[in-house]
Formats: sequence, C-alpha cells, structure tokens
Amino acid sequence: MSLLWVIMANFSYSDDFPARLTLISWNILDDSTLSQERGLAVLDVLSETPADIILLQEVTLPLIEKLKKDRRFSDYQIYSRQRNHRIVGGLAIVSKIPIKTTARYEQLPSMMRRGLLYIMLKNKDQFLCIANVHLESMMDDTTMRIKQLTSTFNHLSYCDDIILAGDFNFGKGEPEEVLLKKQYTDVWLQLKPNNRGLTYNRELNERSDDNAFWFEKSRRLDRFYISGDCLAAKQIQLTGNKPDANNQMPSDHFALLATFSYKVSCQ
Repeated sequence: MSLLWVIMANFSYSDDFPARLTLISWNILDDSTLSQERGLAVLDVLSETPADIILLQEVTLPLIEKLKKDRRFSDYQIYSRQRNHRIVGGLAIVSKIPIKTTARYEQLPSMMRRGLLYIMLKNKDQFLCIANVHLESMMDDTTMRIKQLTSTFNHLSYCDDIILAGDFNFGKGEPEEVLLKKQYTDVWLQLKPNNRGLTYNRELNERSDDNAFWFEKSRRLDRFYISGDCLAAKQIQLTGNKPDANNQMPSDHFALLATFSYKVSCQ
C-alpha cells in the first residue's frame, strides 16, 4: 500500500469538487475585544463575502461559539483542533463544501505553538489541499519561519495541487519569500504585480499601528500561494479594510479574498 493511501485512510476529503472556489484568509487578532463587539464586526465582514471556504488565524473559542450560533453561517462546517479552552494554533477552516471527517492538524517547529491546518478536496484522481498557516511572528524569526515552511512543504508533498494561505509574517524580498518562490506561485504578485497589497498597513489601520514593532514598516504579511498543474488563480483583493460601526477596523490585518478554478484540461 502506498504512503498516500495510508495517509488518506486517516484524512478528510470531499468528492463534491466545485469548478470554481472562492476563499478568504484573515488574521482576526486574538485579544480581549474579539469576544465582544469586535468579534461581531469580524463575522459581519465574513458574512458579506462570497467565500466557499474561510481560513482564519488567531481564532479563539468564544469566536468559534459565536460563529456556530450565527445563522448566517448555518451552511458552513467548522474545522479546528480544540484543547481545553483554546483553539490549537489559533487556526480554523470554515467550509461550505462538506468534508467527510475532520481536518488534519500538524504541529510545526515553533516557540509559539504554531501549526498547519488543512483539508483536502478530490477532483477525479487529483487531490487539492487547502492549507492554513500562521508562521512565527517576531521580525528576527526568519530561521524558524524557514523551518516551518520546510515542514509545511513536507506535510503537503502528497497533494497534487495546493492552496496555501495565511499570515506568513514576512515581507517583500525576505528569505522566506525567496524559498516559497521555488515551489509556489504568489497569487498577489501574479495578478496584481504593480499593487503593494499591504495587509499590515500602519498608515491606514490604527490597530496595525498600535500592535506593530516600533521599527516595523507596513508589509504584505498575508498571502495566497498555489502549487500544481491544475489550479488557476482568477481574482484576489483586499477586504476587511473598512471601519466598522464604531469607526474602527475589525482587525489589525486586512483580509484577502481570492478566487481559483481548475484548468479545463483537468476537469
């Protein structure tokens, strides 16, 4: 029996593969206000997007409980790893596409309990992995982030096609970006090469400015990457970048909304 089928025996996947997929990825900022009005503002933004799959970072258990009770998300299933009173790794995947068992979570090398959460969709004999990550946060954590990316590559190596998204915590031209370019396509650079796409924007987001390191510049920390012969990126844009009813941003990060399709030759 091949290694792939040993893994698949314990993995979640769906046979209901859509020709077109829209995803949102968002670091929603784990702080005390997430369980209050700000959490509701986050859900308002998510409910207004056409996302088939929602990838969240810095998720808390109270936010998950709010999401479960919100009728606007009644068509979605929630995948996360819960331990005691917290969500492991702060990662959640919320999907309209039914996944038959549970998502797979892998611990990454980390001093911050960071991990990789992913699900799999099946298209004929092709397997598409949709992966959610939040890499180490300190600006001098380059070596650790490279270890985390290498571990992520290994965990996803049996996937035919991959959508890898999340908060990568590095900016333009940094070593982690160079490493990813060897195996993955940066969707923002592919579709909007002349737009900086700053998701951690100190000039436009007061929450970013409040939480940033004093010497940190605005950066494109949040990204979508793809790998494989069958995936095509169609659209990508910033969202979650408008003030809420209290004239505050819902998070210190802006979200990314992206649409993908399978190439005709693979359908």
